[in-house]
Amino acid sequence: MCAKILNQLINLASLLALLLTSSPLVMSDGHQKVEEKKSKEDKNNKENPVILDEIEVIADRAMDRKTPITFSDVSKEELNTKLGSRDIPLLLNTTPGIYATGQGGGAGDSRINIRGFDQRNTAVMINGVPVNDMENGWVYWSNWDGLGDVTSSIQVQRGLGASKLAISSVGGTLNVITDAAAQKTGLKLKTEYGSGNFLKGTVIANTGLINNQFAASLALVRKVGDGLVEKTWTNAYAYYGAFSYQVNDDHKFELFAIGAPQMHGQRSYKEGIWQFDYETAQDEGIKSKPDQVFGYKGRSQDNDVDDAEENILYSSNWGPVSESVLPNGEIEEYYALWTPDGSTKTRSVSDFADDDAYIMERQNFYHKPQINLNWTGRINDSLTLTNVLYYSQGIGGGSGPYGDGLYKYGTDDFGNINFDAVYTKNSNNIVKGGPSGLAESFTIIRNSVNQHTWIGDILTATYKFSDKLTGTGGIDWRTYTGEHWREVRNLLGGDYFVNTSDKNQTSKYKQLGDKVAYHNDGKVNWLGLFGQANLALDDLSIFGSGSISLTNYERIDYFLKRSNPDEPMTATADAIPGFTAKGGANYNLSENLNVYGISGFLSKAPNFDGVFHYDNSLYENITNEKVITTDIGIGYTQSKILVNANAYLTTWLDRTWPTSARFPSADGQEETYRYLLQGLNATHLGIELEGMGQLHEMLDVGAMLSIGNYTWGNNVEAEFAPEDLSVAPEKTELFIKGLKVGNIPQITGSLMATVKPVSGAYINFVFKTFMEHYAEFNPADRTDPADLDEDGDNKQSYKLPNYSLLDLHFGYRLAEMSGVAVSLNGHVFNLLDAKYISDADDNDRYSAFDDELMNHDAASAGVYFGLPRRFNLSLTIEY
Repeated sequence: MCAKILNQLINLASLLALLLTSSPLVMSDGHQKVEEKKSKEDKNNKENPVILDEIEVIADRAMDRKTPITFSDVSKEELNTKLGSRDIPLLLNTTPGIYATGQGGGAGDSRINIRGFDQRNTAVMINGVPVNDMENGWVYWSNWDGLGDVTSSIQVQRGLGASKLAISSVGGTLNVITDAAAQKTGLKLKTEYGSGNFLKGTVIANTGLINNQFAASLALVRKVGDGLVEKTWTNAYAYYGAFSYQVNDDHKFELFAIGAPQMHGQRSYKEGIWQFDYETAQDEGIKSKPDQVFGYKGRSQDNDVDDAEENILYSSNWGPVSESVLPNGEIEEYYALWTPDGSTKTRSVSDFADDDAYIMERQNFYHKPQINLNWTGRINDSLTLTNVLYYSQGIGGGSGPYGDGLYKYGTDDFGNINFDAVYTKNSNNIVKGGPSGLAESFTIIRNSVNQHTWIGDILTATYKFSDKLTGTGGIDWRTYTGEHWREVRNLLGGDYFVNTSDKNQTSKYKQLGDKVAYHNDGKVNWLGLFGQANLALDDLSIFGSGSISLTNYERIDYFLKRSNPDEPMTATADAIPGFTAKGGANYNLSENLNVYGISGFLSKAPNFDGVFHYDNSLYENITNEKVITTDIGIGYTQSKILVNANAYLTTWLDRTWPTSARFPSADGQEETYRYLLQGLNATHLGIELEGMGQLHEMLDVGAMLSIGNYTWGNNVEAEFAPEDLSVAPEKTELFIKGLKVGNIPQITGSLMATVKPVSGAYINFVFKTFMEHYAEFNPADRTDPADLDEDGDNKQSYKLPNYSLLDLHFGYRLAEMSGVAVSLNGHVFNLLDAKYISDADDNDRYSAFDDELMNHDAASAGVYFGLPRRFNLSLTIEY
């Protein structure tokens, strides 16, 4: 195994060396463009007075040989030729320090991890506006379906990045720049077909520049598909509008609107390796007992490729249902999509076309439109103002089981939910003392609803003190209200469901659309001030920036018992300050060689869930998380080559980590109390290399290598006792020192080659390899001092098998005729049909082969397998 890893590293390093030493190369992608392409872009920009520059300035994009940060660019061309209608993060696995997976395989369910930090600690921005959830920091890529069709470029800034805002860029910043209103009249029609009966149509229309002042671009997208993983269907729309108005030479307005109302099925549960695939289970040392078999009855028990693939795509989140058990032969469900108010929808058995009727208990349904109004004004030769006013509203949620549980009633021979048994049990449950003649549901499907309203404004002033010194300052204001509740989606054969969570309710009998479990609002008010100075000398660029922020959280709970019947219980936390400070310099040693360094400090307020308990009380000892990070790097650029290398060190102190302990209450019963663990620290360090070039006019090449070492830094001792109880403190010890941070391969690499056999045609191969990947785990679970390896160190979490993937992209653009251009493009992802594990949870009792043996190994892990070979084909007509 070590020899294989060493050989792969040698191969990657050899290609980087080749790029450094080869004679005349022409670079095709990355931080700079090919000279010929660049000259054409400059010419086009001079001819068109309304261009993309304002968006790029607002978005704080880094520039080669000037901005002293580590970054990588993804061009429009790369998006068009490699994305293939996947989620945007999946394109970025050839970027150093990045790992992205599709998780359960549902449309828009991808995740991205940068330098060992997940999406909650990676700032995602669209046109310079942050889009991470204001409460938990997550990014739901299904909300941005269709974004790849209207993206002009993506810049991944690793580390604290170039943004002046006080954003949570612990791992980095992912900055997506959308297409500006096109200056040339045009129409684009695109149709796609892919694996899993994927169908997608895209229409983009441009007015062109009207009266040298106004331009507009509009895009509409429609997609449907069955999905590859069982029942991960998708039913989605997307729309985009970009409008620009040049008032005069000094003032310009731009309006952007984007949204993607969608619904899709989800695979939400990881499973044991032994349940997915016989061969991998054997390779990972999982041995079956005499009374156990690999996989589910009726599925593959051998190494047959077709059957084995069916196992890998297995989902336990759905089950067939017979018409005979359905009331009126229909499935009746309640949810909202286009408007905040939900409604009841019905589906008959005939609506399922060729499939038997089924119910998918895990569905996501959401619509999150976002509107930005940008203004750029040149006040005089020295002062420029920009303002971004934005609004977003989220409508929808996700479904899942509630009550006794769906699996209590068993599964069928294929491991699917036995909905016939659930419907039968619910419909026959006439409870004495309940509503006359009506059946009570033991278990239901609920919606977890998250509706929010988000308004923000970013005002920036840039003052040019001289040709060498520029100062920038501004205000970042945001206000957010998130409404959260659960509601009855499907009664599954019964007439009502009993729930007493609402302590103010008039009736405990719940029907479709009634709220259950919880109902609360989370309010976040944010105010930030920022400033930055840039000094540009002949060969030296220096910058320093700082920001301060105040975050105010408020929680309103509508289900807690009210002291005043007219006022819900409300809790407000004191404003929590945060700040960033960073500075760096870039020095151009020659026309080709530059070095840079940047260092910074971030004090980050905890997320909403790190401030409030579920009962509206506040955690004790709320502490800001602290991040100290340093990057140093060197770059070599010509018009014909690009190679970059850098090293980084990030220290994360006082991580917010809610956990719980049980104490006896006054009535003698045990009660659970939640508290914050103190003192969790982690260190993330590594080196990153990337290079690209053109060995021949018909051959482009590229390579990347990222080697990281992400570890928890210390064992933790903590004590907690509730203030309202006279009890001895509960002592917690966590044995995590030296454990690898999970959920990301610590070594990644890629090789890329593009062959251009004839004019207009290309064939591109992308090889990616992932190594040293440890399963995700909860540090709060590591409480056993005897949980050690053979060397006496804390035992690492399950280590996933290394894997490599090969993707193929190809296309041909026909010669333009009468102003009409036709392009054919294709993608084959996982060309060699590799079988691999992409995500894993350590010691997952729900998935373990034997839940009595939790040994941080393959038998006790819950996993997702990556998707098998699949394709996407497209036809594009442009006028």
